[in-house]
This record gives sequence, C-alpha cells and structure tokens, in this order.
Amino acid sequence: MSSTSFQRTLRIATISGAMVLGLIGIQSSAEAQRVRPTRVKPATARTQVKAAKLKGTEAFKPTTVGAGLKASLRGKPLMVAPKAKTGEYAKAMKNSVEIMFMPHASSYGHLLVRVGERIYDMPGPSGARNQKFSDAMRWVNSAGYGFVYARTTDQINKLQEKFEAFANAGHGFSISGSGPTSFSCAGFVTAVLKDHAPELKVGLSVGAIGAARRLLQSGSHDAVTLYGQAAGEAGKADFSFEKLQ
Repeated sequence: MSSTSFQRTLRIATISGAMVLGLIGIQSSAEAQRVRPTRVKPATARTQVKAAKLKGTEAFKPTTVGAGLKASLRGKPLMVAPKAKTGEYAKAMKNSVEIMFMPHASSYGHLLVRVGERIYDMPGPSGARNQKFSDAMRWVNSAGYGFVYARTTDQINKLQEKFEAFANAGHGFSISGSGPTSFSCAGFVTAVLKDHAPELKVGLSVGAIGAARRLLQSGSHDAVTLYGQAAGEAGKADFSFEKLQ
C-alpha cells in the first residue's frame, strides 16, 4: 500500500473513531440525564396549631354599630356585655381570655383580666384578687373595653393556675412596678400572659393605657367587648375608645 493510500485510510479510521466516541458520549449524556434523580425541594414543616374558636358571640352582638367604631375594630367581632347578667356572658365565653381596660378607674386607667369565668386583678395595696367574673362586674357602670382571645379548655386551666400562683406570690403593688417584687395592674396581667401565653403576643407593660392602646391597634385579639356605659353607645356615630384614641 502506497503511503498516500495508507494516510487516507488512517484519516478515515480516525474520523470514524471520533464519530463513534462522540456518539457514545451523546448517548451516555442522554442516559445520565434520563436516570439522574430530580432535585426535590425539602418539604416545609407545617406547624399545626390547634386553634380555639370563640363561641357564643351571636348572643351578645349589638343591634347597631357606628361607623367610627367599625373602623376601630378593624374587622373584629364586637360584643356588648349585659349589665344585669354578666354571668351568662362569662359562661358563653368560658373558653377565652379577656384583657379588660377600665378608663375611669383612675387617672391612669386600670387593667385586669378574665380567664374563663374567673377574673384576676391587682387592685392596689390590698393585693391581687381572684373572684367570679359575675361578682366583679356587678357594679360596673362606667365604660369598659375587653380584648378577647379564644383558648382551649387546657389553656384556660393552665392560665388560671398561673394567675392563682402569681396572685398568691406576695408581690407588692406599685403604679410603676414591672417586677420582680412589685407590679402595676398592667404589669400583673401582662407578666403572666407574656410568660405563659406568648402566642397572644402581649408584651410586658407598666401602663394600663399604653397596654390597652397596643391591644386595640395590634389586631391579634379575636373580638372586642364593650362594658357598662360603652355598651349602650355602640351605635353612636361619634363613638371612640376613651383614652385609647
């Protein structure tokens, strides 16, 4: 075989080999693409929180609600507590926690809390108090506002135990107290809820007015209740939350 013929044969063989290798490479790449496992995004863990439902609100809805009050509620249900039958309200709301603000109790206002059918209060030098909600509300005629949070029975029982223990711990009262030995009315309520019900997003507060204002504006509550004089003014066009707006 001449050198020219040999070179031509070698060139053809080289080209053919390169084409075969190329074809094998393409097939291998295609095979790899076909069998390569697809990337699966890690599943996002969903925290399932058993949400309690607020029941009994229908029985305490006002017949009319003023435009100003509707705007302040920001879509939250409104209730009015009956003057003479607050016990019925407490029974209907037994699976709820309610932070209550009384604007006329003092120049600073006053904060207390209902947990189920019990009410917890730090009324001054006489110390914390635990009593039936119906007894505590029997003489309330001036305006009052409640911010209601639905809770399960277990959560209510737990919070009642915590408030009982806190009320009996011997803490002193101070208008500006926020612990560890003395508390204002707002400090008493918010300290327990902050530590034992953080999901309610109630921060520690010394002032009753400031605490109630933040509650009204935060929107984390499930409903609002009007007490006393305020309950009869829900339909007024110029209604406003005293000391909070």
